[in-house]
Amino acid sequence: MSASQFIARCFLVTCVLSSVLPVSAQETKINESDASVSPGPSPSSTPTKKALQVLQSEIPKADSGLTTAIAPAVRIGPGDEIDISVYGAPDLTQHGRVSSTGEISLPLIGGVVVAGLTCEEAQTLIEQRLAVGNFIKNPHVSVYVKEYTTQGISIVGEVNKPGMYSALAAHRLLDLIQAAGGLTPRAGNRVIVDLHRDRTHPLSIPLSNDPVQVAKANIELGPGDTVVVPKAGIVYVVGEVNKPGGFLIEENSISALRVLAMASGPTHLASLNGTKMVRRTSQGLKEIPLPLKRILQAKAPDVTLQPEDIIYVPGSKAKGFAS
Repeated sequence: MSASQFIARCFLVTCVLSSVLPVSAQETKINESDASVSPGPSPSSTPTKKALQVLQSEIPKADSGLTTAIAPAVRIGPGDEIDISVYGAPDLTQHGRVSSTGEISLPLIGGVVVAGLTCEEAQTLIEQRLAVGNFIKNPHVSVYVKEYTTQGISIVGEVNKPGMYSALAAHRLLDLIQAAGGLTPRAGNRVIVDLHRDRTHPLSIPLSNDPVQVAKANIELGPGDTVVVPKAGIVYVVGEVNKPGGFLIEENSISALRVLAMASGPTHLASLNGTKMVRRTSQGLKEIPLPLKRILQAKAPDVTLQPEDIIYVPGSKAKGFAS
């Protein structure tokens, strides 16, 4: 076989193989960045990298209306308990608390100010000090905070276990409330979050039963933040009603008719014309007539009540004698 015939036969074999194999090895090779994309059921359906990019660009991105906040970095503060170790130099291992001036004392390099730094930043600083002083060549330092004393998240108010909780354990609002033992029965339907990074603009966050609203309210918390769970407003109904007592209100307001309904309505001895409301004002307690009978007859507008209002429904002497 001549050389020209051999080359022609090789060319023919190559053409046949290219027509049989649908995708060449070069085309089916996917970079490591595409490794998360699963191939199809057969080699003939495996998309190329370019096709994958086109498909990914055509897929609509989900828009849930929620924003994901980046958790603020937890920084070392005075009083924090930390462990410092240097790889290959066990004599330089140090355990202690950060001083009130923000320093930690280390062998060879003395005091190092680590307050206000993250663990990674403190590691870099100590490595630089060791390298500049020619104490260790190419040092590798590990900084671990065993206990944060100043960078926790506080929760106060109507929770079962108020106090300060580690910023490493509870990063989100609902996690913190759960760690604090949950809400008390007197808790309101809104919490106040005082952000450490912006003290002038506290957040008022509603607590809803709607899953979408719950997801939006579950914000990211950071070290130094404070969560306040206020007590729900209460309106009291006493006198001639079937279920006298205190009733929690929503959004700090409720109508007189709704409170009367929550109290299961007036008794047969009630004198609705003599109903009064006692309200706490800056001048002290104030007694206000409440035309409950006219309101029930739709002859007078309903009255909006405020937290701590007291409604007194007196009894009728005539009805009492008749009974």
